[in-house]
Amino acid sequence: MSRMSKPEAAQLEEWLLSPAVARILGVKTGTLARWRCTGRGPSGWKRRTRTTVAYPKRAVEEFLERQGEVEVVDAVPPVRAEGMQNACKPSGSEGESRA
Repeated sequence: MSRMSKPEAAQLEEWLLSPAVARILGVKTGTLARWRCTGRGPSGWKRRTRTTVAYPKRAVEEFLERQGEVEVVDAVPPVRAEGMQNACKPSGSEGESRA
């Protein structure tokens, strides 16, 4: 059995879009955007497009566990990690303030 390289393993990781993460956490997408810029919310997020951000499913689960919630996140379909960037723009400029 051969081992997967880190890039191959990263491609298999499940990602959740920010509106789904906001629903899971019970906050508005604008709140989640502020958390991204201040380092308060789930870690490991990547920007997919100018207005779309995704989080690793495991990072969301770990964030929930740290907050005292132990539910496993399975209610939202994952997205692929292709073409994502990790950048934070000042809140209000990424179009995430709509709930």
